[in-house]
Amino acid sequence: MTPSDFDGFCDIVVAFAELKGKSLSQPALKLYWAAMQSWTLEEFQAAAAHLVTTCQFMPNPADFENLRKAGRQTAAEAWAEVLHFARYEYSPNRVRTKRFSPEVERALQSIGGISAIAMSEVDKTHFLEKRFHDNFEVMRESSDTRDAVPQVTRQSGPTSIGSVMRKLGGDKP
Repeated sequence: MTPSDFDGFCDIVVAFAELKGKSLSQPALKLYWAAMQSWTLEEFQAAAAHLVTTCQFMPNPADFENLRKAGRQTAAEAWAEVLHFARYEYSPNRVRTKRFSPEVERALQSIGGISAIAMSEVDKTHFLEKRFHDNFEVMRESSDTRDAVPQVTRQSGPTSIGSVMRKLGGDKP
């Protein structure tokens, strides 16, 4: 949202609060505003129209984000796409030109790649499916967090115990 959307945003949130028997302080309203910056006002209005009929209590920014996440590919949908490719299109003798989303690619690599699925016995594939589902969800959550707060989740590589102790004021571990 842009600064020009602030009044429209406030109208929606204050109306929500009234409907749900709540009131919002100015700091709470500003915090809500800050949390919703990745949304357009139109997206926010559409989500609010849905949430007003489905939320028993005053929705918070997490409720809005959950709506957005509901539109993403699920682990089951990703698995179906991967399995179809592995069974009907993949060939170990050809360079793979089909690429999946980064989360799917990472989950695939964590279970041994597309060839592990293609070469698995049909009655054993469900073991790979379970591992894929678990890894897909974990990787998506970590990607979401890294994207949302890169300054907190920035990975700077391994740190020696000595450098940690020096930062804490001790010379030796």
